[in-house]
Amino acid sequence: MSGEWASGQEADIKHLALKEARRDGMFAGLTSGLTGALLGSKLMGFSRNKTIFSGVLTGLLSGYFFMQAFEASNMARIKSQHMSSAHGEKSPLAS
Repeated sequence: MSGEWASGQEADIKHLALKEARRDGMFAGLTSGLTGALLGSKLMGFSRNKTIFSGVLTGLLSGYFFMQAFEASNMARIKSQHMSSAHGEKSPLAS
């Protein structure tokens, strides 16, 4: 193969990177949403509805942007692992 990817293997690598990015983005969104709701309630004195809205909006936006960043990071990591496996090291899909 010498560094070239088969289309099926590339699809598997993209799927793996997206799956990991979704998991990490969901965790980041959940924690930042809870933090945003707590800050909105305690520090800004929002009412219950505003607190829920700020927590949901904060969680959705930060989860989305973190997912995008994690996807790019995971693709770069998996590609570098794939390149090193082309030289006889461990495969990135054999985790």
